[in-house]
Amino acid sequence: MFKFILPTFFFIFLILFNAFRFIQSFYIFYIILLIKNVYLIYLYTKRDIQTVQSDKVNKFIAYTSLVIPTLYLQGNTEEFNTIASLLSLIGFTVSTLGILDLGQSFGISPAKRKLVTSGLYQFTNHPIYIGYLIAEFSMVLKNLNNIYIFSISILLYYYRAKAEDKIHGR
Repeated sequence: MFKFILPTFFFIFLILFNAFRFIQSFYIFYIILLIKNVYLIYLYTKRDIQTVQSDKVNKFIAYTSLVIPTLYLQGNTEEFNTIASLLSLIGFTVSTLGILDLGQSFGISPAKRKLVTSGLYQFTNHPIYIGYLIAEFSMVLKNLNNIYIFSISILLYYYRAKAEDKIHGR
């Protein structure tokens, strides 16, 4: 039971922080992040039990990559608002479809669960990360200083993908 309590509080914190960021900026990016995190709480409690768990470093990387999107700076240009909003929608749609494809195999940190090869996973091993990166790139369009945060996200998703591939023998 304790294994579910701490991550649930973590997600509740992210939800509240995303609500704050949405109220502050009215960016669709944050409201979609909020909705995604509500859904992740549900999936987290319904997921399959893993057979091989991540080490502490991979768990830290996984949870840190969930926090990074809340750190993006507010926009300083209105030039690309429409494109940025469209990219947010596309990116979060891709990642949500990937999460739906995973179903009960979803987890935060890399672990050996049922390997999914249907849906978006027939085209790429990591559609969720691709979707997140598309959505997060929209924040770079809103403020070029976000390129630094985006670069950290790229590295974190890369390391998460490599850890997952290693666990699944890919």
